[in-house]
Amino acid sequence: MNSMTPIPSTTRPETAHSAPIAAGNATPADVAGTSRVLRNTYALLSMTLLFSAAIAAASVAFQLPAPGILLTLGGYFGLLFAVYKFKNSGWALPAVFALTGFMGYSLGPVLAKSLALPGGAQVVTMALAATGATFLALSAWVLTTRRDFSFMGLSYLSSKLTRWPLTRPSPARCGAWACRDSRRARPR
Repeated sequence: MNSMTPIPSTTRPETAHSAPIAAGNATPADVAGTSRVLRNTYALLSMTLLFSAAIAAASVAFQLPAPGILLTLGGYFGLLFAVYKFKNSGWALPAVFALTGFMGYSLGPVLAKSLALPGGAQVVTMALAATGATFLALSAWVLTTRRDFSFMGLSYLSSKLTRWPLTRPSPARCGAWACRDSRRARPR
């Protein structure tokens, strides 16, 4: 389905047309349909992330063992295939939740090992905060500008925005070799 094809669940026969939705020529029905799809997408994304986080937390709390490489690959690819296979049926939603739950289960042992390291809780918290802040900032940017940013490759942009504050030297890390090198590298 390309950008010119109307979405069947949001179009009505009297408002169906082949023009893409843009800020200048959108009808109120198009805007309402688009905002409903966007609202449902964000709701589904938040529910799957919360479910994955709950399963990961349970995996850490119960100290579940890490699945082997074969089980992990089989689970991921099998559940991805199930999501694709059931994409137009009612079984797609349980397949998506099974996939995100399995991701949370496989992430649990990694989190447990990271939390056991010295300063591990700080690293996990920083990663969580940076991911949440990046998602919130990019969502606010897209929703306020109402532009189509699909041409930019948001995954690349979000990875850059996530890494940027983590790569700058901070006063808390001064005294380490990275702070001295970064001061030396700046032109005066």
